[in-house]
Amino acid sequence: MAASIIILRSELKGLSLLGLRDKPVIQQYASLLQIVAASGVSNFSFCEPVVRWPKNDFSGEVSWYAPQEAPLVHLVTLPPQEQDPLLQAFCDKVRHLQGFMAALSPAERALLERALVVPDMSALYTDGQHFILAPWGAQAAGTGGFRIDLNQVDFTQTPIGLLLAPPEKTTPAARMPSATSDKKDDLAPPASTTGAPAQTAPQETPVCPLPSLQKTELSRPLRLMLLGLVFLIFFVLGLRAALLIAAHAHSLSLFGDTLLGITP
Repeated sequence: MAASIIILRSELKGLSLLGLRDKPVIQQYASLLQIVAASGVSNFSFCEPVVRWPKNDFSGEVSWYAPQEAPLVHLVTLPPQEQDPLLQAFCDKVRHLQGFMAALSPAERALLERALVVPDMSALYTDGQHFILAPWGAQAAGTGGFRIDLNQVDFTQTPIGLLLAPPEKTTPAARMPSATSDKKDDLAPPASTTGAPAQTAPQETPVCPLPSLQKTELSRPLRLMLLGLVFLIFFVLGLRAALLIAAHAHSLSLFGDTLLGITP
């Protein structure tokens, strides 16, 4: 048995472990290795996980062991000119595994597909020939923290699934001109029969003139009359208020005299 080394330690609080048949996929490592071996895919494997579950103040972690054959690096850290051929080789191996899934039982097919789910593409390690995943069978936990997710995952929306997606192609609908462009073509002037480019007459946009606003000055007699009217109104109001106050004060005085038994 080849010696192995720990290439990564992952805290459980940062992972959402995918589950199958009531236990995490990473605890079905032996079955997974048998499936990969039966597929005939070479130079591809999964790191062996050793789990320390949460206990008391310890949040738990997974140690990922890889064979000690050659120095492994994150593929995403390599220069682009080195990444592209390696990514192509990796995608070919995963597509081979996907083709092999048709010969598997539903449980084995689900195990392999969920094992290929990784939090991001930094989980892919290589030495230039071999490819190995760590962590695998897990997604990023997000704000919810550590959990075991038994729900089915859409593999096409995972990092490796998106990597395998073919480049977008132009659909027939995209190549066909839209109704708006057809309408513009109908309104366009006919092409010149002499070969010279047709000239389009400039279109004038009608502009509604704004009304002219002029400053109106009041005559001096009219201003004086308005000022006098305002003064008269305030004078009448003030006089009425004074009379009401005096009448109210007189009523209070009579009421007080009556209470005290004073006869005027």
